[in-house]
Amino acid sequence: MFFNTISTQPPNSSIDDFLVMKALYVRHGLTQYSIDNKFAGCRDIPIVGLNEEEMKKTRELIDKCRPEIILSSPLIRAIQTKDEIMKSFNFDLSIVEPLLKERNFGCFEGELKTELNRDLLEKDKSVEDLTNLDIRVNKFIKKYYGMSILVLGHSAFYRRFIIHSQSIVKESLSCCESQYVEIETS
Repeated sequence: MFFNTISTQPPNSSIDDFLVMKALYVRHGLTQYSIDNKFAGCRDIPIVGLNEEEMKKTRELIDKCRPEIILSSPLIRAIQTKDEIMKSFNFDLSIVEPLLKERNFGCFEGELKTELNRDLLEKDKSVEDLTNLDIRVNKFIKKYYGMSILVLGHSAFYRRFIIHSQSIVKESLSCCESQYVEIETS
């Protein structure tokens, strides 16, 4: 059973629990790009470490939530973070889910995350547009709806994913940080 990180108590169980996606979303470990504040996008770069303070909180949440399935992006930074988590927990099922891949930032991958670059990338044809990212997010929600899941993913996917949440959530996550997200049918 998942609990909302904002409250101190797990949500009440009900017959309608199957109508809700209960996700504990964890952003991947530290990469050199995250340290240098660069767009990583689809570049398959490894982690260089873990934010141990955030990982401790994440492990505590996983221990309390006990998700059924662990899902990770196919990018190595998410898989390596998933592998670290799996050293402490057993899951019924572990899936590498292509829908979770980070947004493709095209020619901006490897560039600094400046305000100017953030504005320019939304107009650049080499960058995955938000409509396509939203389509992936919607397919992901439909595919895993009604399940209790642990998600190892990326920041751009997370920001589009939480649009569907009815709960109060953080707008962004630092590396290794986690957030409980509940999505109901509308």
